[in-house]
Amino acid sequence: MPRLLDQRMRKKINSSKAIFTKMLALAAAMVLICVLFTSCMGNAQKTTVTVEGDVKLNDTEGISQTDLNNIAKFIANDNAAYQGIVAAYRGYDILNDKVEEGKTYEPIYETVEDSEGNSVEVRKVNVDAAKAVLAKYDTKETLDYEKLDREDIINLVEKLKTDVIFETERGFLNSIMYGIGVALGWITKTLGFGNYIIGICIFAIFLEILMLPMAINRQKNSIKQAKLRPKEMAIRKKYAGRNDQVTMQKVQTEIQEMYSKENFNPASGCLPLVIQLPILMVLYNIVVD
Repeated sequence: MPRLLDQRMRKKINSSKAIFTKMLALAAAMVLICVLFTSCMGNAQKTTVTVEGDVKLNDTEGISQTDLNNIAKFIANDNAAYQGIVAAYRGYDILNDKVEEGKTYEPIYETVEDSEGNSVEVRKVNVDAAKAVLAKYDTKETLDYEKLDREDIINLVEKLKTDVIFETERGFLNSIMYGIGVALGWITKTLGFGNYIIGICIFAIFLEILMLPMAINRQKNSIKQAKLRPKEMAIRKKYAGRNDQVTMQKVQTEIQEMYSKENFNPASGCLPLVIQLPILMVLYNIVVD
C-alpha cells in the first residue's frame, strides 16, 4: 500500500513538472511569435518631431510666418522631403540630379554681385528644386510654398539642425527592446570603451552566464536521454514489424510511461533554445536600429 501511494505521488509530481514545462515552453513560444511579428511589421514605434518656436522670417512681404512654420513641421516629419530640402540647400536637385545614396555632397558656391557691384561668393540654394520636392511629397496639398525664397530655405535647414524635439510612442515590445538597447549602449560605453563589437561580446557573455543553469540542465538531459535510449529501442523492438496506428500509439504510450518512471522529459532540452531565439531576434532588431 505505501508503495502504491508512493507511485501515485511520483506520478503527480511528474505530471506537475510536465505541465509546468509545457506552460513555460508555450510562454516562450508566444514571446517568439510576438517578436517575429514585430520584426515582420518593422519598427512599430511612432516618432513625431516637434519644431520649437518660429522659423526666422527675413522678408515680411514674402512667405508668411504660419506657412513657413507649417513647412518646417512637414519636412521635419517626412524624411524624404527633408533630404530633398537639404539637397536644395546645398545647391542640388535631388529629384533630377544623379545623387548617390550615402555620399556626402559639399555645398555649391557661386559668385554674384552685391548691391554695391562687388563680386562675392555665396552659397547656391536651388529654390526651384525645393519647391519641386514640396510639390511631390505634399500629397494632401496643405502647404503654401510659392513665396518660398533662398533665405527661407536656409533658415528652414538651420532651424531643423537644432530646434527640434523627438517624441516617441512605443508599444510593450518596443519598450523592452529600448530597455535592452539602453543596457547594451551602457555596456558599450562603460565596459567596452566605446567599441561596439566589444560591447556586444560582453553582452553575449552576460547572456551566457544567465543561461548557464539551463545549459547545464540541457547537458544533463542529453546524458539521461542517451542512457534511456536502449530502453526506448527495446520497446520499439518489441513491436517491430507492426506499423498499424493502434500499435504505434501503444509504443508511444509505453515510451512515455518509461520516461515518466525515470523522471525524464524529452522536451525540456529544447526549452533553452526556444528562450534564446527571441533574445537573438530582439538583439538583431536593436543592432539594426
